[in-house]
This record gives sequence, C-alpha cells and structure tokens, in this order.
Amino acid sequence: MADDSLYGKESADQPLQSTSENAGNGVSEMNLDSAAESSKAASTATTGTMAAPTATAGTTATAGTMATAGAVASANTYGSTADLRDNTGKLAAENAEERKAEEEENIEKQQKNLKQTKRQMRAVRRFLFHAFLLCFLLWIMFGVVFGILRMPTSDMTPRIDNGDLLMYYRLDKGYKADQVVVLEKNETTYVGRVVAVSGDTVEITDEGKLIINGNAVIEQRITTPTPRYEGFVEYPVKLGNNEYFILTDVRDGGEDSRYYGVVGKSEIKGSVFSLFRRNHF
Repeated sequence: MADDSLYGKESADQPLQSTSENAGNGVSEMNLDSAAESSKAASTATTGTMAAPTATAGTTATAGTMATAGAVASANTYGSTADLRDNTGKLAAENAEERKAEEEENIEKQQKNLKQTKRQMRAVRRFLFHAFLLCFLLWIMFGVVFGILRMPTSDMTPRIDNGDLLMYYRLDKGYKADQVVVLEKNETTYVGRVVAVSGDTVEITDEGKLIINGNAVIEQRITTPTPRYEGFVEYPVKLGNNEYFILTDVRDGGEDSRYYGVVGKSEIKGSVFSLFRRNHF
C-alpha cells in the first residue's frame, strides 16, 4: 500500500510534473508564440518603420523629380517662349526691313519715273519750242521777208517756164527797170518785167515799138514786136508816184500793163531773185 501510495504518489507527482512540464511547455510555447508574434510584429513594425522612410523617401524623390521636371519644363517653356519672342522680334524686324527696302525701292522707282517724265516733258517742251521757233522763222522768212510762187503761165518763157518755182524778196523799197516782179492785180497773181518807173511816160507805136520818155527801148532779151492792145489803155501813159509799167517777155499775147493798166507799188509782192526749174524736181 505504501508502495502503491508511493507509486500512486509518484504517479500523482508524475502527472503533476507532466502537467507542470506541459504547463511549462505551454508557457514556453506561448512564450515562443508571443515571441514569434512579437518578433513578427517587430519585424512588421521594423519593416513598416523602414518602409515608411523608404516610402517617404520615394515620395520625396518622386516629388523632387516631378518638381525638377516641372522646373525643367517651366524653364523649357520659358526658354521656348523667349526664343519664340526673339524669333518673332527678328521676323518682325526682318519684315520691317523688307518693307522699308520695298518702300525705298518704290520711292526710288517713283523718283526715277518722275525724273524720266520730267526729261520727257523737257524734251517735248524743247521740241515744241523748236517747232514753234522753226514755224515762226519760216513765217518770218516766207511770210514777211521771202515768198515762193509756182509760175502760173508761160508769159515769161524762155527764161521762166510754166511750173517753175520762183522765190522773191518782199522788202524792196523800190523797183528798177528790168526787174522781174510778182504782182497781184484784180485778185490774180502775175509775173512780169518792169519797163518803166515813177515819172516815166510810156508809149507803144503802131509798129510795136516801146517808147519810154520819147526814146525807143532796145531790149536784147526781146526779139518780137510789142503790139498795142486796143481798148484797154490809152497812150501815152504818164506814171505817177509809186507806179510802174509791167510787160511780159512774151509780148504777143502776154497779160501785162497793156491789159490791166499801170501797177501801184502796193500791188507788187516782191522781186524775183531765184528760181528752181520744174525739170530739176
């Protein structure tokens, strides 16, 4: 019994010991689990603690990168804007210079055109002035000083033929015998030779002789008689002041003072000084 008690005691002690051991083991296991959990929590906390700075650093790095990128972008944008402004300014300056050059070129062309127009106008004015001067000189020469006449008849042949061009001088103060003159009588132009001047007495005989101041006139150029035209002029004819007696070289049939009478100085247009033969044209 004692032994059983002992055994039972021992048995009783063993379970207790086992229980104690189990309890110790349980405690140990709990402690281990707690330690594990604590370690895990610590690790988690450590990891979280480490991750938090890492995340913070990452966030900081990302923010810095973004800030740097933003700054770079802003700098690039500002640089692009500045470059754009510079380019725009340069383009505007170039356009202004081009417009200025075009304006200067247009002004230069206008000035050249104006100068050319002025030169042309001066040339036109010079031409008109010279033309007017020439016309004036021609009018003075051939309207006042000289005259031109185409011989209208054959009354002065053979020296002057019909159609010959005659030039005569208008400003003679008086005319002398044997001068060939151009005259206008009864609105008709004639050409004849002066045979008697103021103060002379003219007589034509029935035989066809010319008598001046009682003297027969011997004319070397005239080879035919000078007939009297009856019914036109009464002889003798006394010439007054500035009166002339005109005869043609063709005495038979020529129209002269025997036909239209004496000629006043005012009716004589001028004395012939040159002629151009018709067959020379």
